[in-house]
Amino acid sequence: MEKEIFYVDSEIYELATLWTLRAIFDLGGERELLRSGCDDVLEFLGIESKEPKKEEIQNLKNKLEILEKSQISCEIKDLEHNLNLLQANLGLNSAERDILRFVAIMYNYEVISNACSLLGDLNNIQATKAISKILNLRFSDVQKAFRKDGIFAKTSIVKLENNVHNLKYKIDVINNNFMCDLFVKCESMDEIFESAIKPCSKTNLTTKNYPHIKEDVKILLSFLKNAVSKKQKGVNVLLYGSAGTGKTELSKVIASELNLKLYEVAYDDEYGYATEDRRLRSYCLAQNVLSAGSNLLMYDEAEDIFNTNNDEKRQYGKAFINRSLETNEVPTIWITNNILDMDEAVVRRFNLAIEIGIPTEDVRAKIIKKYSENLIDSKLVKKLAKNQFVAPAVVSNASLVVSNLNTKDKNKAFERVISNTLKAQGYDEIEKDEKPSADLPSSYDPNFVNSDCDLNELIQGIKESKSARICLYGVPGTGKSAYTKFIAKSLKKPIIIKKGSDLLSMFIGGTEKNIALAFKEAKDKKAVLVFDEVDSFLQDRSMAARSWEVTQVNEMLVQMESFDGIFIATTNLIDNLDKACLRRFDLKLEFGYLLPDQAQNLFKKECALLKVKFDENASKKVSNLGLLAPGDFASVRRQAKFRPIKNGEDFCHRLELEVALKNEEKSAKIGFRDDL
Repeated sequence: MEKEIFYVDSEIYELATLWTLRAIFDLGGERELLRSGCDDVLEFLGIESKEPKKEEIQNLKNKLEILEKSQISCEIKDLEHNLNLLQANLGLNSAERDILRFVAIMYNYEVISNACSLLGDLNNIQATKAISKILNLRFSDVQKAFRKDGIFAKTSIVKLENNVHNLKYKIDVINNNFMCDLFVKCESMDEIFESAIKPCSKTNLTTKNYPHIKEDVKILLSFLKNAVSKKQKGVNVLLYGSAGTGKTELSKVIASELNLKLYEVAYDDEYGYATEDRRLRSYCLAQNVLSAGSNLLMYDEAEDIFNTNNDEKRQYGKAFINRSLETNEVPTIWITNNILDMDEAVVRRFNLAIEIGIPTEDVRAKIIKKYSENLIDSKLVKKLAKNQFVAPAVVSNASLVVSNLNTKDKNKAFERVISNTLKAQGYDEIEKDEKPSADLPSSYDPNFVNSDCDLNELIQGIKESKSARICLYGVPGTGKSAYTKFIAKSLKKPIIIKKGSDLLSMFIGGTEKNIALAFKEAKDKKAVLVFDEVDSFLQDRSMAARSWEVTQVNEMLVQMESFDGIFIATTNLIDNLDKACLRRFDLKLEFGYLLPDQAQNLFKKECALLKVKFDENASKKVSNLGLLAPGDFASVRRQAKFRPIKNGEDFCHRLELEVALKNEEKSAKIGFRDDL
């Protein structure tokens, strides 16, 4: 029957008409139709008036009798093809297939769903009867299709909502995309269920890219290999750690090593981010659809369903764990960035829980080089590797963008793309230039530091103890930062220097996270860890005005207690530091202005280095400068690049100017000006 109709394609026009008329006349929809005047349904049935006449109603009844005696089928070939595919793979019976066809058409043709809404409020039994009447199926067959042990329930593709009563919305599907996809010919189950479970892309990495967790990876591979071969149920692995540590890529590596096909539970739908309920239904679907093959499932952002901060999520998560995790058919890797948000009782249910720490800088460099596809030079690779938040996915996306750019300077474009991504994620951008070298200036000598401790002797003590927590305090320029570099150099250890600006974050919990990551990085590298300007985030908790000011200090205390390496904090404002933190330091060492003989000797040494003729009189003047620090010599040295020092007297004069600035600062008045 050929008929142009706005609401329904001609291939299913007769079938849709039959279902609509059954809903109206066999299920009591006539009264609501006449009362509300459902325009689109009336128009679809060929009635132009909002108030149908008796003869028009009778004509519709007659049409229903004719259609009931006719052989009517769905002529949408792609839909039927996909239903055949589902029937063969899921074991659908004829009734379940008919129901699924009806649901697909109802979701895609609004006039059908509006016709169903004419039936009013229905409970589950009434809805089951309505579906059986509309499709001319036995009530028992429809009831069986929606049972808890039925294929619909097991796969979660279709269910009846208990708290919804209108048939239009009561039939709930796994997601709307799935129903749309049924109308496009699919060659495999992967295509049909792409909106719920997606095959993962391949990775360029191998187990060699995870040397920092080598032993854990070995255990994981062995466990999964045996579990898959024995077809064990309830196999679940939890991978946790900070964002960008390679958890997703490791899942791909594991699948590749074991020759398993990796699928991911989709986290977005037609509206963007899928709800926890939708994702859990997708998980149930995957457990049934993928159980027959050599497959591995990945569930990213698992904290969304196991979040202890949300009562609804927590309870639903616990129920789900108790019901499903212990019996799942497909081994599943669960991934989270926030394990602290997960209930301890939930964590205990995983067969393995592995922390994926931040790779070392060398490892990060190798990963970046592999994912950048030779678009950038080794210098930029090294620079990017210094930033622990440059994840493989970030590099891969940057490679895709830059490879499509018509530009000669690939390095510049690549770095800009990476920096913009990091900024959007709330992390610091890639430094425009390399950070100052951790190397000491050639003139450095601890003998030119005014401290109440023998600094050379202290180095020996640190060597013997192999661990230390030291606080260096004093006015700016007295050599605190330089001495930390001297310690690292003397111990032949790498040094990690974090300024307050590196650690402070605008996001709640971000500073605490950065502090923990810094200690973790130092532990992994066996490096000397330095927190410069520690007063910017380690203020006295008794003066705290905000909760996060307290949690920052608490995190610092926890990390200091557990760290068994060398940790040094520097500050110009020791009186502002939290007293409990101060007590945690093994040694608090004050750095002061140069003593007269130190100033004179340093002046003599700097003259030689700058190739300036030494002046004895100028040297005596320098020794009498009371507020002179090694930093002042460094400042004048930098000036000499642009304004060469003429002689010893000129050198002395410039040092006097540096000291004069400090005198001005000390004498500056706070408050109202006298001349106002």
